[in-house]
Amino acid sequence: MADAFDMLDDDTFEDFSNTAAPPERENVPEGRHPFTIKSAEIADGRLKVMLVHEDARYYWVRCDPPTTAKSFAKIAGSLAKALGLTGGQLRDAILAGGDGVVGRKVVARIWHGTGSKGGIFPNVGEFHQPEPEAAPAKPAAKPAARTATKKADAVSRPPEDDIPF
Repeated sequence: MADAFDMLDDDTFEDFSNTAAPPERENVPEGRHPFTIKSAEIADGRLKVMLVHEDARYYWVRCDPPTTAKSFAKIAGSLAKALGLTGGQLRDAILAGGDGVVGRKVVARIWHGTGSKGGIFPNVGEFHQPEPEAAPAKPAAKPAARTATKKADAVSRPPEDDIPF
C-alpha cells in the first residue's frame, strides 16, 4: 500500500515561507535616551550591561566600560547612582544574578565611536535616573455650593441681555 505522502507533488503547493524582510535597525542617535536593562553580568572581571531602547527600531546597546580606573568609576558609578545603589550594592546585585538591576529603567548618554573597520558603534558615556512619571492631574475643585440667597438672586434678576416683549 502506498504511503499517503508518496501521492504529494511538491509542485502543487505554494511557497508559504515568510518573504518579508525584517525591518532594518539603526544605531541609537547620540544624546540622552531611555533604556531598560536587559542583562547585567560581571565576566572576566569586566562589567557588561545590555540595554534595550524603548523604540524597537534601534539596536540594543552593549555597555562594556573600560578597565581604566577613572573611566570605569565614571560609568559604573553613574549606573549605580541611577539605580539608587552604592557601587558595592551594584556589584553584589549583578553577581547574585542581576536581581534589582535587570528590568530597571535608566537614561544613558550615548556617543558614537568608529571601530577599526570603519563601523560606527554607540557607546555609553554615563547613566542618569529616568524622569519621574508625570503624576495624574488632580480633579478640579468643586464649585462652592449655592446658598438660598444666591438662588433667589438668580431667579429674581433677569439676565442683562434679555429683551422683554
